[in-house]
Amino acid sequence: HVMATQTLKQAKLKTMKIECKGQFQKGVYAKDLILYLIAQYGTAKGTGYAIEFCGELIRNLSMEARMTLCNMAIEFGAKVGMIAPDEITFEYIKGKEFTPKGEEFQKYCEYWKSLRSDEGAKYDESITLDVSKIKPQISYGTNPSQVIGIDEKIPKISDFKNQSEQKSLLDALSYVNLEQDQVIEGVKIDIVFIGSCTNGRLEDLKIAADILKGHKIHKNVKALIVPGSMQVRKEAENLGL
Repeated sequence: HVMATQTLKQAKLKTMKIECKGQFQKGVYAKDLILYLIAQYGTAKGTGYAIEFCGELIRNLSMEARMTLCNMAIEFGAKVGMIAPDEITFEYIKGKEFTPKGEEFQKYCEYWKSLRSDEGAKYDESITLDVSKIKPQISYGTNPSQVIGIDEKIPKISDFKNQSEQKSLLDALSYVNLEQDQVIEGVKIDIVFIGSCTNGRLEDLKIAADILKGHKIHKNVKALIVPGSMQVRKEAENLGL
């Protein structure tokens, strides 16, 4: 009983490796990667799995970007999303309030380096992606799988054989006032939401600020900025973002 033991009995998770090769095009970020994955495989692909993200791209991602991937693994259906700790991890946590200091920190770093999959480890499932082919992703619907590249058209009902998927498409397009086979680029917008639990970190706000630099929000568009925490808000305000 959870109240007596403070634990929950769970089935052992299967393992999935998602290896990301190559580098992003300009304007593509970790959020685009995870949305692309969900669009390609669906929101249930990761059900029952613990997912490890690895590969050339992952090794070069910031901690904030890695957090975005692991945070949204749940939208892929997974219960766990993880990335092996490395020097980028250690540098990120160094000096933080609850991080060990001095020699103790170095001792922990040596231990944390061991927390990685063995060379040649076997997984229940593996996916390999060439991330250089991923375009900026944009949602046309109401669930994380209803996503396309910014230069693509919204799917047609004939693109789906499953009746529930067809209904989901029609319901979503009705809700967002879009059409089948419509070009998404150039659609007028009313509100811009910058932030969320997956993209509300300081790095994300800096990227948005760089894009907006020298420009103004259109008078007919309302922009909402939602930092992921009060600490992020404070840091953003201190930087004048």
